[in-house]
Amino acid sequence: MDRSEKQKMQAGELYRADDAELLADAALARLMIEEFNRRYPDDPDQAQQTLRSLFRYFGDAAHVRPPLRVDYGQYISFGDRSFANYGLIALDVAPITIGCDVQIRPNVKLLTPTHPFDASLRKQKV
Repeated sequence: MDRSEKQKMQAGELYRADDAELLADAALARLMIEEFNRRYPDDPDQAQQTLRSLFRYFGDAAHVRPPLRVDYGQYISFGDRSFANYGLIALDVAPITIGCDVQIRPNVKLLTPTHPFDASLRKQKV
């Protein structure tokens, strides 16, 4: 049975990022992150609730400051009492797990995507 591009991505295999299911997941994440970034200045607590809906896990007393950028969000676990200062980029093609009581400085990038070194594979858009 053929596996979906999402299943390939989750297995750490080569996949096509322009797959309709992955594009839909990424579009939803962009909308939710824009809501988080927009809402934070007026209602930081409600903005954190947006992350609770998007992330795989968003811990008790956890806090993230905007701007925030993610690929999918659903592969991020953010531990209890952890804090991320301004400008976190967490590209979650693979799972990202931030433990409990972690302090993340401004402008940190957690980057899980890789791209093939072989030019012929890149031309195939995998």
